[in-house]
Amino acid sequence: MIALYPFSLLASVAPTRTAARCRFGGGFDLPGDLVRHRVAADWANGGLTPRQIRSRRFYPIDCRCDAALDISRRVRTAEMMKKTPAVVEAPPKCSCGQPIASNITSCLACGMPVGFPNVRFAERSSERDALNGRLKAASESAAARGAFETLQDFGRAVQHSLTVISRHQGDLQAMLQGEGGLMQAYHPAVRAGLRVPANNAFDPARETFDSAINPTFFQDLHFGALSLDGKGVPYYGDYAITLREDYTANRTTVFEENPASFRTKHPEVMLGELPLGYRAVWEERDLLAMAKLQPKIESGTPPEAFPTLLMEQQPKADGGSDFIECHVFGQIVPRTFKHVRAMVADEVVDRGIWARMAVKLDHFGVTHDEEIVLGRSCQAVPPASPSNLASGGFCIGRAASQSPSPPANWKLYLASAATW
Repeated sequence: MIALYPFSLLASVAPTRTAARCRFGGGFDLPGDLVRHRVAADWANGGLTPRQIRSRRFYPIDCRCDAALDISRRVRTAEMMKKTPAVVEAPPKCSCGQPIASNITSCLACGMPVGFPNVRFAERSSERDALNGRLKAASESAAARGAFETLQDFGRAVQHSLTVISRHQGDLQAMLQGEGGLMQAYHPAVRAGLRVPANNAFDPARETFDSAINPTFFQDLHFGALSLDGKGVPYYGDYAITLREDYTANRTTVFEENPASFRTKHPEVMLGELPLGYRAVWEERDLLAMAKLQPKIESGTPPEAFPTLLMEQQPKADGGSDFIECHVFGQIVPRTFKHVRAMVADEVVDRGIWARMAVKLDHFGVTHDEEIVLGRSCQAVPPASPSNLASGGFCIGRAASQSPSPPANWKLYLASAATW
């Protein structure tokens, strides 16, 4: 283990062979120019100050006291600052021979389409090589545990996964107005004053995290989750919108996890050193999933467990669910939807709003289903339809005394839905 210490400490111990001792009782030996010691000095536990880091007044010491030496985060930061910067790949070029800027979809010189920025970023050879290295290590680990075949089955299942974006009722309702509106991406909506960042642990620093992971083009991305069963992350909304693969595959990439969670595990991201091998193009999403989730897959893991492995289901109030994040570049409209899964409160107003949205989804050719929320539990019911609503559409299994009679204004909701 290599630790860093100031020159002043070395000067104080230079006159004798064991001139100094720390509070752990060990001394510093000086055989020639190489300084070795058996325990850590008191100051090491306190770490380095920013001024010490900038002054570069450090000297390498080979420490053999793994238990006593507590290198603080600031020491690790100092070591990362001394690393050799990663080799930057040459930017790709358009067919006209001109370099392609990192945030454009058309060549600035000739105007020809050059693809999507997030896809080009994931297609870099260094990114793919690093991902293949992670996958190789994951496969070897799974084979040693007898879980290689199960890991392969999991990868084949992930090849059929889709992007699911969770939205709140008001967001979906606004998109279904008229002939369909645009889905608001998070960062443009905040800048336009259409959305207010939540007062939580994520939103205040979200731009910092997203820009570190997707530099120069993060503001043009829609964020979703990779799903095998059409479920989304409830924290982000009660309406899980599955996107059509044929409309989004060419502009979607996948990333290891939520950037806020990724940053806590890889603090070097905030220093501009983005680890490689943690993103993939859409066609290689199974490789990323296998590399990431291999430790959770055992030889006896059944296929029924694959959806909850790919997307960890947490209570709605918990935003820390583990999932593979999807980054979709560009605009999304209702005709981009494939399916909508709704969690509808067991209240007259919410049921009425959903009935109107269901009619609009039918208009756009989008399939849908719903779950009626009963307190903290949900029970799936058939999709909203005139016949279902005419009978009240209430959850099967509730006692007659608990189920109110069908509201008299259902017909009014249905009549108005056609012109909504």
